[in-house]
Amino acid sequence: MAVATQKVKVLIIGAGPSGLAAAIAAGEAGLAPQDLVVLEAQNIPGRKILASGNGRCNLGNLSPLPENYHSSRPELAERLLEKLASAYSLDFWRRAGIAIKADEAGRLYPQSEEAAAVQRMLLRRVSHFGFTVEMAKALKAIARSGKGYLVTCKDDSKWEAEAVILALGGPGGADLGANAKAQALFDGLGLDTVDQRPALTQILLKENAFLKRAQGSRFKGSAQIASSRSKVRGEFLFSQRALSGIAALDLSNLLANTQGSFKDKAENSDFIFSKPLRLELDFLTEYTEADLRKFLEAKQDSFRQEITKNWIEEQSCLSYLLDSLINAKQVKAYLLAEGKGRLLDTKEVFSKAQLAKLAHALKHFPLTAIGLRSYKFAQTANGGLSLSELDENLQIKKYPGLFAVGECLDLTGNCGGYNLYFAFASGYLAGQTAKAYLS
Repeated sequence: MAVATQKVKVLIIGAGPSGLAAAIAAGEAGLAPQDLVVLEAQNIPGRKILASGNGRCNLGNLSPLPENYHSSRPELAERLLEKLASAYSLDFWRRAGIAIKADEAGRLYPQSEEAAAVQRMLLRRVSHFGFTVEMAKALKAIARSGKGYLVTCKDDSKWEAEAVILALGGPGGADLGANAKAQALFDGLGLDTVDQRPALTQILLKENAFLKRAQGSRFKGSAQIASSRSKVRGEFLFSQRALSGIAALDLSNLLANTQGSFKDKAENSDFIFSKPLRLELDFLTEYTEADLRKFLEAKQDSFRQEITKNWIEEQSCLSYLLDSLINAKQVKAYLLAEGKGRLLDTKEVFSKAQLAKLAHALKHFPLTAIGLRSYKFAQTANGGLSLSELDENLQIKKYPGLFAVGECLDLTGNCGGYNLYFAFASGYLAGQTAKAYLS
């Protein structure tokens, strides 16, 4: 038995952050309850909201500046971010009944630091406008139909709408209802896309003696691609085969944009670089290399005095120099790596040239990046629908009345609430514009 085609004025595909914000914007603009429906492929709306900020929901940032975003078209990204700043404000949360606060880094959270509260309040706001959210409605196809669009779901239900907002999400976060099909949909519509790859994920490293011993230890410093001047600062965590921690996630964004090709791009596999990339870690960002060298020279003089007085029994000169500069586990890992598996225990002091070499190593510690962890471990993805396909209001130029928002676009933020900010803000702008498009 054929299922009747349902007709609405605005159809939103996706009940994640972007889709819910779009529905709220349309409601605030005066769209009638019967004129909008949200379709969601999963059985739970807003699953990524629940997982964000480790369950605390880092829903934005006070400074969503262009330097915190990555796109193949940075000039268009900057223009879009300026537009969003004028269309969307923190009043969005006040109107939704959500109290927010900022931490010392400008990251925004609900006052309760409870992601589930954000999900509940957004759904209540959508319900306040009388809009319906239909669950288990995975998109199958979209095609022109008269002046609007015909949307077919995988359960064969059909919808006709004058305007459609594609809040499709992306392949990042495979356990949270990720959508790896948006790229194929855009390709089918003849639109320009940028190949996607994991972002905000762990960086795969070539295993070595240092990593084997240092795994599980952290350090606060910086890292950069050796061939680039761009540095990422913050906390890093070593494992035997990967670099993680918030700063490493931001570095993965740079790697995803720098690395031109991958050997393996399977959806559920790690992404392996065609060519390894050299990384350089700076364990001691508070020191210049020259100041660190002088510090090591002075500390070695103390070592000479203390060993003369027999204050040092089982400590080598190198371990004495490194002690308190870097994590104790990393000291031992460094000693074993330098000794090729044998713990360096010599009490011989170093020449000035050797101390200069040590200072350089601590400021430019080499590691080899060989790839990125899979979408299962990634918070989001780089790439997506090219920004060149959109007008300033996120309407697809070739398809009047068809909008694309959020994670499915070629614009990815660093850690710190930047991606959720873009999701909410882009959805809000499209919701406003879709309502205006109807008239």
